[in-house]
Amino acid sequence: VFSHKQTQLTNRYPAFRLYALLCHLLQLSLFLSSAVSLRKSKLQEVPKQRVSLQSGPRPHALYTTLTFIETSRNFVAILLTLKLNSMKHFIVMLLLCFAVAQLSAQSDCRPYLPNQVGDTWELTHYNAKGKEEGSSTYELVDVKTVGNKTTFNVKFQYQDKKGKEVMTSEYEAVCENGRFEIDMDYMMNPALLASYEGMEMTMDASSMELPSFDASAGTQLEDGNIKIDIAAMGGMDLNMEIIFMNRTVDGKEKKTTSAGTFDCLVMSQDVEVKTIMKMKTSSKDWIAENVGVVRTESYNKNGKLTGYTELTSISKK
Repeated sequence: VFSHKQTQLTNRYPAFRLYALLCHLLQLSLFLSSAVSLRKSKLQEVPKQRVSLQSGPRPHALYTTLTFIETSRNFVAILLTLKLNSMKHFIVMLLLCFAVAQLSAQSDCRPYLPNQVGDTWELTHYNAKGKEEGSSTYELVDVKTVGNKTTFNVKFQYQDKKGKEVMTSEYEAVCENGRFEIDMDYMMNPALLASYEGMEMTMDASSMELPSFDASAGTQLEDGNIKIDIAAMGGMDLNMEIIFMNRTVDGKEKKTTSAGTFDCLVMSQDVEVKTIMKMKTSSKDWIAENVGVVRTESYNKNGKLTGYTELTSISKK
């Protein structure tokens, strides 16, 4: 019935006929672009090639875009069908249209974080024998969405095994066009810096992209690094750099902790710490959508477990 109404409108309003044609052409170009990108990605598959997750449109984002184009065309048809001659009614309908567009943009964001302001969670750090060494508590303090970009601000606090506050900080995560990026320091065990308590410290952490939950096993991810400058006593400064390399998606697993059972994406990476001397380690992470880190394991250069971190509580609003 609605399709018949649109046919009547195209006959009555030449401008609507042109607008509908442009919508169809845009939909066709998006489909062709997706097909070409998919074909190129298949032809360029090379073993151990580092793949940028930015290449090619994401199916979920493409679906959202096509849906919005179709919705906008239908919206114009509804305006013409109802013959709205009241500016007040027109403004109300226009605001509703922008609200739908905003929801479409947010629906494309699939963060590895709790996503409601006031959500809190705790990660507890253990040594290889399972003895607690400290804990980190987090609170989502702000979420802002502008267009298709959503920014999350998280407050962080680290306590030692006696419950004494050692350090506090804030970090940021961004979800834009289906890409989720987070400050590298979120993925680092703060217990590594506990020995420098009381010293002036500056940290420069690059943003790290976390892959889509749909990423297949074997997907290669971009490297990341953290640079730390510590003003030690006696005027001697200590420079430290932590490099995360050979980041790879291992697959998916269910992981159970005291906070619950979660569907996780599993990643592994090599970690190189540069100070006065160089130290090579590795780690493995389990992350879940709308949760974040569920478990992290650290290993020495020989592959022996040296410690782990687990999600021990989570409270969502």
